[in-house]
Amino acid sequence: MTHKTKGIILRTVKYGETSLVVTVFTELFGVQTYMVNGIRTTKKSGAKAAMYQPAAMLDMEVYHNDQRSMHRIREAGWAFLYQNVLSDVVKNSVAMYMMELLCKTLKQPEQNADLFYFCEDALQQLDVAPPHIAANFPLYFALHLANFFGFRINDAAD
Repeated sequence: MTHKTKGIILRTVKYGETSLVVTVFTELFGVQTYMVNGIRTTKKSGAKAAMYQPAAMLDMEVYHNDQRSMHRIREAGWAFLYQNVLSDVVKNSVAMYMMELLCKTLKQPEQNADLFYFCEDALQQLDVAPPHIAANFPLYFALHLANFFGFRINDAAD
């Protein structure tokens, strides 16, 4: 059955000559693994392999079956096109850190819409952040991410 959902690319692994295995944090299903066939060929003009780099935010139409661990992407397009994250070295490094942290902490494929919206907003804010804000962004993200897992620093002043 097909579903429309937003997704944030966490990790991409080349598979064979022309395919990719993509780990995506989706709005509807949590962390899922998708096979994207024929994406790395020069003949196909529609979808590009560049859309599947880590931290990319996509609108996807996916085939989803709860009994399978790997699914397929029917269609994908940009949900948000970055101005700076993919081209600025510092912001790209921060985004890679964020994606790696999410890969390590999100293990179960369960829906967590609040966490998804937090990550989506954090990536959009990173894109427009000035350099002095981007420098502290990994610390901000890690501290707020911990709040979604049930522990945080007590910030009440005594």
